[in-house]
Amino acid sequence: MLLMRTFRTCYLCHCSKMITSKNMSVAVNDLNVVPEHLCNLAKQLNVKSTMLSKVINNHQEKLKFYTESRWLVLFEYLTQYDFKTSELLEMIDSNPDILSINRQHLQRCMIAWTNFRFEDKKLRQLIILQPSCLLLDDKLILSRILNFCHMLVINKIGY
Repeated sequence: MLLMRTFRTCYLCHCSKMITSKNMSVAVNDLNVVPEHLCNLAKQLNVKSTMLSKVINNHQEKLKFYTESRWLVLFEYLTQYDFKTSELLEMIDSNPDILSINRQHLQRCMIAWTNFRFEDKKLRQLIILQPSCLLLDDKLILSRILNFCHMLVINKIGY
């Protein structure tokens, strides 16, 4: 068992150095985390294989149980909204439970990300520290929170 875990970790490290879709697919399939066609989709959407393998490697026990639909939702939003793929993957790496947020709430997060031009780090902090903000039914309240974060960034006072 320990030998298998060591092999898998080494294998992922090896794959992260050799950036090819074939290696990424094999690494992911080896962990039984993401189906191969999702890896191909990730490649089409320019998801960096090194970033994806890092997220999977850090959270393989958790991500193993994620349904295919959760991954599809993630990739769908990668194509619809204008933000850096690597930054979204970093956010997932910090808080992998974000993939379990339902489609409507995740969509609000992505819309907010593109409509309010504040630093991505601030939004990541907001989601990690106050994930309930994504559950607000009142869009006006969510807008006010995001505007407030934007003003804090402009004034460089943090929160």
